Amino acid sequence: MKRIFMCVLGCGLLWFAACAPAPMTTDGYDKTCSADTDCTVVFVGPVCGCSCSADAIAKTEESRYSTEYSNRQSGCSNLPSCAPCPSVTATCSNGKCAVPN
Repeated sequence: MKRIFMCVLGCGLLWFAACAPAPMTTDGYDKTCSADTDCTVVFVGPVCGCSCSADAIAKTEESRYSTEYSNRQSGCSNLPSCAPCPSVTATCSNGKCAVPN
């Protein structure tokens, strides 16, 4: 009986993990820039909860990022109401968009 329970529990956890939207990252997004105005701040991390983690990408990637974020967030259920995040500014440092620490 214990073995059956563990199998059902394991399969249930596997199903949940497979169905949760992947966290947002800036991997694969262009970050090249020549001025701060070439960059934009984006959210990174889990899309179904509250988090204020941020990174920066090239402004030319903003539309693609927004589409990907919306697509991932559509897989969430019961999105929480989150407090506003602190203001963050993107900078261009050595030709790469960044969020200062």
